[in-house]
Amino acid sequence: MLTSASKEAGIPILCCPYGYSGMEDLETDLANKIKTGRSFHIDAPGGDIIRTQYSHWIKKGQNEGHLMFRPEIILAWEGVGASVARPWNVYGSEADIFLAPSEQYAEHVVHEGFAADRVRVAGSVNGDVIWHGLKMDDNVRAAFRIPRKINENSTKVLLAMPPSYHPTRGEFTEFPASYLELVKGLVQFRGSGVELTVSVHPSTAPDDKAVFSQLNIPVIWGNVIPNIPRHDILISDFSSVIRWATACGKPVVNYDFYNFNLAAYEDLPGVLTMRKHQEYEDLIKRLVQDDQFYRETASAQIEFAERWGVIDGRFIDRLMQYVDDME
Repeated sequence: MLTSASKEAGIPILCCPYGYSGMEDLETDLANKIKTGRSFHIDAPGGDIIRTQYSHWIKKGQNEGHLMFRPEIILAWEGVGASVARPWNVYGSEADIFLAPSEQYAEHVVHEGFAADRVRVAGSVNGDVIWHGLKMDDNVRAAFRIPRKINENSTKVLLAMPPSYHPTRGEFTEFPASYLELVKGLVQFRGSGVELTVSVHPSTAPDDKAVFSQLNIPVIWGNVIPNIPRHDILISDFSSVIRWATACGKPVVNYDFYNFNLAAYEDLPGVLTMRKHQEYEDLIKRLVQDDQFYRETASAQIEFAERWGVIDGRFIDRLMQYVDDME
């Protein structure tokens, strides 16, 4: 709605993205909604108006005929002029300029359908947060984009834990009983020489948050980004923070325990993806105990680091320059 109002008033729009998604994420979300009876279809009351006047809201291809929202919501938005030109495109922004945080991100959004002539590589707030954090810790800075661990006698592991998807995807995990059992399985590698910290996703339900105190696991409740360079390894299930671990040159164990089966990081040799728990356990053990393997994996990440994240502390300067240029 703000975008539509800005367009109508002739106010230029700059888009500074946070997450990292693709059209396959919308497909997965729609499939989950259909499975759980929460989807919306063009055949619902009001759908005939959408079909004749606002057909761009209708899903094409796989699961054709579905809508992103109930027909009355779409009609209300269109009625007040708050239209979305490409609702089934993740990067359907009406922005005049899209400020991508990296070269890779710029290529990604163009591939997803955003106009290439409106994309600029500018860095991001997250990159600046990492940059300023590096200046405050000599040990962390010494391991930034360098194939070595922060401390010689320990391995710092950061688990970026998603909220529970057990209601919709629990059947795909090797720990289907509960979120608690899944977390237990993920952290059972803890032992001598390993310092584990869990970053809890902000949308995690209160009952699920209690799991971490129950298991006596050190937890980060706030922003995970500044903590990435403070660790040697990131564990994730296709989290968007993988790109920042790559930008920092940190190996990623991408354990797809909810079986999202995405392809977002398949071209990164330092992002090691597996779907079986034993493979996960074996990989963690090898990264912790085999220094040569760790260095090789970190080096693979470092090769792509700059391409996946601009970290130079100058994003705000670039942003203000683009603002000045648009006036």
